[in-house]
Amino acid sequence: FAQRAAGVFHIYDQNHDSVLSREDLLLTLRKSLKSAKRVYNSSMKHLKEDIGKERTSQVGRNLESITEERGLHLMVEEIFSRADIEHKGFITKAEFVAYAEENPQTLRLFTQIAENFEGIDTKGSKVQ
Repeated sequence: FAQRAAGVFHIYDQNHDSVLSREDLLLTLRKSLKSAKRVYNSSMKHLKEDIGKERTSQVGRNLESITEERGLHLMVEEIFSRADIEHKGFITKAEFVAYAEENPQTLRLFTQIAENFEGIDTKGSKVQ
């Protein structure tokens, strides 16, 4: 578990300074969720067949609300309020791993986003 969390940490560390800043999280989330919107839009017909029109619309509304800038900033602030234990304005790898252990559902989300981000898997290697 800790190894997976560390792998996700390194993917989110956009400027490779060994800490996560708010900007690191915003950049990665913004790019990844933009990709998720493209997948949603191209899969809408199949989603309607699989889960129905109403649930497909709900997924679209949820995706729309979290991809708005305000939603992204709120998400990042929520993460920082829980993970930046020392209140230094950045999240260390140890803090991120501890946060992930306490919030495994968030790590699952981060893992899914990271795996969609530029074809990188959670072990940090390129996906072919």
